[in-house]
Amino acid sequence: MKTIRIGFLFLLLIFLTLNAHADAPDTSQKIDIGIQGLGGISSKNEIQDAYGLEGSINYGLTKGIAVGFSGGGVFSRLELDKGDGTKVHGSTLTTTPLFGQVFLRSSAGSFSPYLVFGIGGLLNHADAKGEVTQNNIAVKASNGIAGKIGVGADYFASKNWFYNIELSYIFSEANIETTNIASGAVLDKKTEDFLLLSAGVNYLFD
Repeated sequence: MKTIRIGFLFLLLIFLTLNAHADAPDTSQKIDIGIQGLGGISSKNEIQDAYGLEGSINYGLTKGIAVGFSGGGVFSRLELDKGDGTKVHGSTLTTTPLFGQVFLRSSAGSFSPYLVFGIGGLLNHADAKGEVTQNNIAVKASNGIAGKIGVGADYFASKNWFYNIELSYIFSEANIETTNIASGAVLDKKTEDFLLLSAGVNYLFD
């Protein structure tokens, strides 16, 4: 949550201090590339302090429709269920989200709000240490197909440079599973769904 608040306030400060381009340019038949900082919140509370970076490349099919691809890395701590209602800490999760995306855009002066829909996958790797291993627990994170739906806005500081903020919900078939090492019993298993805030900068090629 702290990461998301900081990212939002940082982007808001940029919006308020820069002179806006008069109108958002026509992005049809043009490519833009960007880099975004990420902050995430799990819908099931097992993922804590999620943050990362993402790169994107997009192409405007028309003024109102664009397609693109994004990929990056998200790093987080895990809070795992021992199976008796208590939680243990010390495990980390590395997630690589990869998405093909479709954007439906509109324009309001220098701002260009949009809806985004994506399909792709999550590649995961979990490490167990600390309290997790001390409690004889193993953790495994699977890969899986994922979907994405969200809203965002681009803010054009010039005809080529624009800032971006996006809030999206990621839902997937990937899961995080904890087992008792001695008995092999599954203690907890949850799908990896989370709310993701991204903020960054893009360059639009003429």
